[in-house]
This record gives sequence, C-alpha cells and structure tokens, in this order.
Amino acid sequence: METQNMIAADITSRLQILDTLSNDALFGSYLNVADPNEPNWKQRFFDSQAMYDRLKSIKQVADPQGLFICKNCVGSDD
Repeated sequence: METQNMIAADITSRLQILDTLSNDALFGSYLNVADPNEPNWKQRFFDSQAMYDRLKSIKQVADPQGLFICKNCVGSDD
C-alpha cells in the first residue's frame, strides 16, 4: 500500500506541473491519461457540474440499479 500511495502522489505531482504550465486551466482530459486521484474530476472529465448532472440523469435511466460503475465515472459519487 505504501508503494501505491507513493506512485499516486508522484502522478499527482507531475500532473500539477502540467497544470501550472497551462495556467491552471481545466482544459479537460479523458480517463486513460488522467490522474486517478484528480480532485476536480467532474469538471476535468465532464466539463461542468451541469453536464455531469445531465449525464447522470441519462445513466439513471439506462442503468437504474447502478451496476456499471468505475472510479471517477458518472454516478461513482453515489
């Protein structure tokens, strides 16, 4: 677990450097090249809270029992 925490901290640190170079603009990202510990993941991955909420309402229709879930995906905060 210690090694995993060190790796996660290193990834977060490196991505913060890139954010600094982009003047901290949240340009967006996609999950396979993102920091899995991104604190602003809804905004980073889905653009805005409004867009996230819209996608979540669609997901609730398509997956009412919440079976399809992954870290930082729509509905994972439930």
